[in-house]
Amino acid sequence: DSTIVDYKGVAFTITDSDVSGGKWVHFSDEKKTYRVPFFRQTVVVDSARIPYAYIIPPEWQEQIELLKLHGVVINRLRKSVELLVESYRFNQVHWARRPFEGRFRVSFEMDKMKEIRTFPKGSAVVIMNQRANRVIAHLLEPGAPDSMVRWGMWNTIFERKEYAEDYKLEGIARKMLAENPELWDEYQQTVQSDSSRYNNHWARLYFFYARTPYWEQEVNLYPVGKLMTEQELPLE
Repeated sequence: DSTIVDYKGVAFTITDSDVSGGKWVHFSDEKKTYRVPFFRQTVVVDSARIPYAYIIPPEWQEQIELLKLHGVVINRLRKSVELLVESYRFNQVHWARRPFEGRFRVSFEMDKMKEIRTFPKGSAVVIMNQRANRVIAHLLEPGAPDSMVRWGMWNTIFERKEYAEDYKLEGIARKMLAENPELWDEYQQTVQSDSSRYNNHWARLYFFYARTPYWEQEVNLYPVGKLMTEQELPLE
């Protein structure tokens, strides 16, 4: 919704440019008031639930230090704790072809998830009861336009470090099919529904690899946990 308001400006004319072929705007010194729409309300296109606290494992020091530079108050766990948290798993991750402000921006899709995680001693606890709440949310919520994930500061979570050789996966796939014949139908449906992705033997073998205990579960997993309910924590 909008209302029409007075906007004080100057008169101008537009001509066709004989150099660029585009439009050329000529501003004058003549004062002029324009009637323009003024939008008083923003339209929500995305949102996120703000937690009681964000918890960041201690190895992510670069991200923790950036929060400190923005005046964020950070506590530390004095011992390891197990907590039920919300977080995100990413997919369809892509990087910009060119750098911007010295970094390659990241685009992605993500799924919300809940799980029990163990946070070690020294993990950073960012309680959302402080002046910098909005800054914290914009940096730690991956979907925010200027989040640390979008600025490429968590790129290592997208790197797979564990692999398997095809000669081993051939045997593992056959063993899995022998133990679970219904898996063959799921495999065939998956390959047929996304033939461009499964157009080589590696991709097909990884269908089975992803369903083994050897699959690297933390790839594409956001390491920051969102503690949604207030609770007493062992803080330093």
